[in-house]
Amino acid sequence: MSELSIAKSALKHLNQDNISIEDVIYIIEHPLLIRLEAEEPYLKQLYLGFDPKTRVLEAVTVEFRDNEETIIHAMKATKEHRKLLELGRSE
Repeated sequence: MSELSIAKSALKHLNQDNISIEDVIYIIEHPLLIRLEAEEPYLKQLYLGFDPKTRVLEAVTVEFRDNEETIIHAMKATKEHRKLLELGRSE
């Protein structure tokens, strides 16, 4: 895994939803689903997974050419993103 940092923008929902940075890092290290959102001008990925408290969380990261991955968004998974997990089970 590349070096991981967190952008200030990712903290907004964490504070509102009582989610820790460690919870977000956990789902990135143990994802149920990773979806590529963009490749250019940088790699952008959506991660979905259960945190240690069994909440379904989502996180979005961007990775620039220097191999540093930055978390730019994190929160409880939206209904739309939870559906992606349900679709994955039926395939």
